[in-house]
Parts: sequence; C-alpha cells; structure tokens
Amino acid sequence: MLMMGEGWAESPLNPHRLAARL
Repeated sequence: MLMMGEGWAESPLNPHRLAARL
C-alpha cells in the first residue's frame, strides 16, 4: 500500500496517508 505512492496518499480511502503528507 505504501509503495503505491502519492496516488494512494491523496486517496479518500486512506486519510491516514493524506494526513501524513500534511
């Protein structure tokens, strides 16, 4: 999952990764 990169980071399915970018 983590290897999917920014595409997954910005995905609404993964708010945790989105918050990590902030």
